[in-house]
Amino acid sequence: MKKLIFCLLFFTLLIINCERDKTILDPARSGNYTIKYGTSFNMCSGYCKFELYINETYVAFIASSWEPRQYPEKSITGQLNTAELERLQSLIDFNEITKYEEFIGCPDCADGGAEWIQVKQDKQTKKITFEYGDTLNSINELIELLRDIFETYDKKMFPSHYSS
Repeated sequence: MKKLIFCLLFFTLLIINCERDKTILDPARSGNYTIKYGTSFNMCSGYCKFELYINETYVAFIASSWEPRQYPEKSITGQLNTAELERLQSLIDFNEITKYEEFIGCPDCADGGAEWIQVKQDKQTKKITFEYGDTLNSINELIELLRDIFETYDKKMFPSHYSS
C-alpha cells in the first residue's frame, strides 16, 4: 500500500512539474508568434544577408550571399533560455507592430543597409523594413532585444569579426 501511495505521489508530482515546464514554452501563451529579423546590404560581397528566426522552441541564424556559389548559405541553431523567451514575448505587441507601414524611410538606399522584422501571429503576418540602425519608437525595445540575440549568433558564426 505504501508503494502504491508513493508511486501515485511520484507520478502526480512528475505530471505537475511537466505541465509547469510546458506552460513556459506553450505557444498559446505567446499567441503563436514566430519572429523573423534580419539585415541586408545590396552593394556587398561575401555574406550580406542575415536572418534570425525565432519561435517558442528554437532559434535559427542564417547567413547568405548574393554570390551563393562563392559563399554558400550557413546556418546555426540554438534556443533562448526561459528568461529571454519571456522577455521577448512580453515585448511583442502585434497591434503596435501593425501600425507601421511596410517600408519606413529608404532601406538600403546608398548602401546604407536594411533591417526588417516580421511577426506572425496565428494566421496574420506583418513585416516592416526600415533603414539599418534606425529606431522605431513604439517597438524599439523589441528591436534592440532582437539585435542582441542576432549579435550573439553572429559572434558564434563569425567569431573572427569580433576579435580585437
